[in-house]
Amino acid sequence: MKNDHIAFISHPQYPHVGPVLPILSVLIRRGYRVTCVTSNQFASRVRQIGAEWVECPRVPTLTHEDAVNEEVGREGADNPTVRLASDVLRIASAFYENDRPALILYDYAAIAGRVLARRYGIPAVKTSPMFAHVRPEFALQVPDEGFRHAILEYGAQIDRYLEQCGIAAPDWVFHREALNIYLFPRVLQPGAVGSDERCYYAGRCPGEQPYYGNWQKSDSGGRPIVLVGTSTHYVRGPEYFKMCIKALSALQWHVILSIGDSGDPKAFDPLPPHVEIVQHTSHVRILPHVSLYVCLGGIITSAEAAYHGIPLIVTTHGFQELEWEGENLARVGVGIHLRKADTSAESLRASALRICADQAMHRRVREVQRLTRAEPGSEEAANRIEEYLERHSE
Repeated sequence: MKNDHIAFISHPQYPHVGPVLPILSVLIRRGYRVTCVTSNQFASRVRQIGAEWVECPRVPTLTHEDAVNEEVGREGADNPTVRLASDVLRIASAFYENDRPALILYDYAAIAGRVLARRYGIPAVKTSPMFAHVRPEFALQVPDEGFRHAILEYGAQIDRYLEQCGIAAPDWVFHREALNIYLFPRVLQPGAVGSDERCYYAGRCPGEQPYYGNWQKSDSGGRPIVLVGTSTHYVRGPEYFKMCIKALSALQWHVILSIGDSGDPKAFDPLPPHVEIVQHTSHVRILPHVSLYVCLGGIITSAEAAYHGIPLIVTTHGFQELEWEGENLARVGVGIHLRKADTSAESLRASALRICADQAMHRRVREVQRLTRAEPGSEEAANRIEEYLERHSE
């Protein structure tokens, strides 16, 4: 039924919301009513595609490694995923109690969506910008024993909350719905068994996100253009960008610094020639014009780069999750991973020059781009959602 109501319960961070918007846009164009539970930073983008916005709290950013360690070690109600879930569950329950959707899409970290679907007896589809964990291959997928233990402990904390909400044997780390949409290309998935009939890789969705911001390409004088970004969660401050300026401006390349929406451009005055700052701008607007992307290497960031055929320098600064993802990107062959101890202006400059000259890496990047663009996108993902909804409506 085209008048069916579909709810999306988001984890309100860019990698979890942005790649889903193209799918929601297709569903709306096909006649569905879509409501989206997310924070105010995404309100305008949700409304622009024609969805109804239901406000939930923001997710705080983490600015140093101690915050990551603190996050992993929190227990019970202090677990940030659980804390957000409690708030979202209260808000969403009040909104949907007398306005039940026919289907709930929920982000893997938005566990309130799973609770609501179970509570209301509504079919659910899980979306995820995170790798598909497979129990038999988990040690191969996450080789670092300490990080593997941290993931399982974090999952155990979430499981305890889900059990309190009436979900037996929740198994958050490995749980799959009957349909799970992974928002990155299959080629980035670690492990050989990262999929079954329940897993659907919609690898084009990150590259199909709607643009926002007013950035326009300026005359670079024929110089290579380098985009330098931070993370929306593990935010890096001015010293990171100043190191990148020192490394890259010496090459006389054109450097675009995406310093984050809360960054202070005045911290970089005076800017060297051929360096510009952007804020409040989608990276997918900029990526078609760049030759190299320096970033922290999150999965959706990597998927955006894969779609546009851009090699990466990944500087992970000691964050466990990003170290894991950076090693995976190096394994795939689309970039260089610089760990915290190896990151400096000199190593960054040397890595940029190495990538510039590495024809084998450029061939691999183009191959991954072809694989990514051949994968399903928003139209195909919407088809699967419709088929799933029809099966559960019979």
